[in-house]
Amino acid sequence: MPRPARYVHAPTPLLRITSVILAAALSVQSSGCAILNPRPSLPSPADSALARGVLQLVLTDYWRDALERRADLALRNGVRITTLPIVSQQNRKADLRVAQRVGHGLDMLDVSALAQDDYLTTLALRWEVEARAERSAFYYVDFSLLSPTTTPLRTLTETYRLHPLTSPADAERYLFFAEGFPFVVEQIRGGLEERRARGYAAPREMVESALAFFRGLRALENEGPWGVDSARLAGLDSVTSAALRREIALAVSLRIAPSLDSIINYLESDYLPIASTRPGLWQYPGGKELYRHLLRRHSSLDVPPEEAHRVGLGELRRIDSTMTEVRRRQGWNPDARAFHDSLRLAIGVAPSVDAMIVAVGAREQVLVERLPGQFARFPALAPAVRATTPAEALLWPDGTYLLPVAGIDSLGQLLLTERWRQPAVRASIASTTYRLLLPGRHLEAALVGGDPTIQAMRRQMETAGFSDGWAQYAASLAGEMGMYTDPLDAYGRLLDEGTAMALLVVDTGIHYLGWSMLQGREVLGRYRLAPDADVDRMIVERIINDPGRAGAGALGAREVAAMRAWMRGELDAAFDLRAWHNEMLSLGSLPLPIVGSHLEWWLYDLERRAAAENAAAAKAAAAKAAAAKAAAAKAAAAKGAPKKPRP
Repeated sequence: MPRPARYVHAPTPLLRITSVILAAALSVQSSGCAILNPRPSLPSPADSALARGVLQLVLTDYWRDALERRADLALRNGVRITTLPIVSQQNRKADLRVAQRVGHGLDMLDVSALAQDDYLTTLALRWEVEARAERSAFYYVDFSLLSPTTTPLRTLTETYRLHPLTSPADAERYLFFAEGFPFVVEQIRGGLEERRARGYAAPREMVESALAFFRGLRALENEGPWGVDSARLAGLDSVTSAALRREIALAVSLRIAPSLDSIINYLESDYLPIASTRPGLWQYPGGKELYRHLLRRHSSLDVPPEEAHRVGLGELRRIDSTMTEVRRRQGWNPDARAFHDSLRLAIGVAPSVDAMIVAVGAREQVLVERLPGQFARFPALAPAVRATTPAEALLWPDGTYLLPVAGIDSLGQLLLTERWRQPAVRASIASTTYRLLLPGRHLEAALVGGDPTIQAMRRQMETAGFSDGWAQYAASLAGEMGMYTDPLDAYGRLLDEGTAMALLVVDTGIHYLGWSMLQGREVLGRYRLAPDADVDRMIVERIINDPGRAGAGALGAREVAAMRAWMRGELDAAFDLRAWHNEMLSLGSLPLPIVGSHLEWWLYDLERRAAAENAAAAKAAAAKAAAAKAAAAKAAAAKGAPKKPRP
């Protein structure tokens, strides 16, 4: 398990205009964990009803905007969408206006009158809107519109994947989004030119990655993400179904393919020659500030990049030391590089993706039997594990875990690509399985997403620091459950953990400290049983294309481990790991400082209940003793009383 962070929370609110309010809400203390003190007095029922009513009004305002402007959220909630993704500074400023409205509404709340669950919602809501609003300040230095990982085209591909097809109106709306593909492509080009006019050009590595992505989309033709398989057309009559397929094919040939040809030609001929030869955000005016925002946004922790980098290096030293000890104990080659080269050759390439699906299933089958010792609740349905389609492999080249979606997929799905056949994945297959499925991502997503008692906004919130951090924590927890008894599995877990920490080090190094690709490769390559070209590709896809995200899991795992260690220290023998896991997975994927605040409230509540139970037990015991004493006195009095003479 990663070395726990010192459990200190001092989250800096994202919008300075509300910093005092949020700081008060989180009760930040620089010397320790955020303290959520018990309220001094119980609010009246009228106060509580008023506060909850205000919160519902604020939530209604939030949902109205979110369901209108965020296609994925709308579709997951069964709302038909009617607008294409918009990439503009005005759209970013709309996030600021929403934050101001929501913040003003939350400022009207008497939080002391709220129940703890509603109080958590206010903290989460404020965090979410402020995080989105702060990004509006970094419009010109932000190249997320070009990155294959974050391009607005992915909003379209998610629309294609999640859009219902149950009526002719649905089919017509779906066709609108297919025909609107060129409009989004043109926005990408316009956004790049807008930045170029101000002297901002994307890194060459990102441009080349985007070119590969667009070429891949172009090559898919009718099999692209806009295509519809027969199963999804089952809700349409045969005439509508056939017409939709014809119209999509026409849209591909007349609109989608030409727009992809145009952006490919533009990037190759006009943009690539002027692309930046340096990979990180640090090189741009405001780039370091953007990176600080992204690292905080994804991890949810106010850890400065320099500190995150230092933490990562320290963790890598620990991991290296442990790996050295494992090699010594097993009699393996003491030289790490030589051993990794020999291990890569010995493991080799798996015969097929199906073979890896079998390997994943075997690992999960053994672990499932041990879950009751650690968890009180389990997912109702097992995840589906399958190979990707060609379009999915382009969108998620490393594979991915897909959340279940009501009305579309009732199961969480783990998608495997051809990359899973490589030694780098095979060496860590046990750790990777536990991280992505049980007790990791699938367990967290299923319990949170399937719990109707969690407020809807929190249930659908996505915080990488929590979800990725939980996944890494869960992979370490599997070791406590005895899942790495094979020395190679134990070593593979260290490689997997080392990769997570190395991603944090390289992410901060490239985007904040001015590292080169070569410096990144030298660090990350130590934990990947892969050739240099594959390591470079990982740096581009995970770090250059998505700044701040790659290290969220490493930072989050340390924080989760710290929360557990702190709670165990506070409760000592009374600490119940199953109860702690249950509490952690009953909140939503929240920013970690908010989780920490709740855990302190939970500790207070546990102690309050225990004190109440002890007081009740003592009172009952005292009453019983008093009754016994009275009975004894009565009996003694009756025994010692003189007998009355007979008349």
